[in-house]
Amino acid sequence: MSEIRLIFIRHGEAANAWGDHHDPNLSENGLYQAKKLVNHKRLLNLQNYFFISSPKLRARETAKPVSYTHLRAHET
Repeated sequence: MSEIRLIFIRHGEAANAWGDHHDPNLSENGLYQAKKLVNHKRLLNLQNYFFISSPKLRARETAKPVSYTHLRAHET
């Protein structure tokens, strides 16, 4: 049997409350939180991982910096 490892990352701070907007993007603080994930010690070696995100804008914006960094590292 093969082993599956999952890493769950909650989205960064949203710019609006759920009731104020149906699909809020990240606030400035949320974008900062997402960029900090790139250097998180447990997320430094993800070249062999697949990245799956909710279709919600705040989730995609949170995943973008870390997935982009590791996908680029894998391609070089």
